[in-house]
Amino acid sequence: MTRISPWHSLRTRATVFTLAVFVLGIWMLTLYATRLLRADMERMLGAQQFQAVSVMAYDIAQEVLMRHR
Repeated sequence: MTRISPWHSLRTRATVFTLAVFVLGIWMLTLYATRLLRADMERMLGAQQFQAVSVMAYDIAQEVLMRHR
């Protein structure tokens, strides 16, 4: 009687294939979410930094005008 390798079993191959597709899907979803969150964070930080610089520039302009008078 010949012994069949476990890798020749249809059940084993289907399980491994399903697991590989699942892991690949999770990995792709993680990559997509990471890129999306990074872009969103960069946009928000840029807006916050611009707002902070704008407030400082306004304060400096007011000080210059006050000293000029």
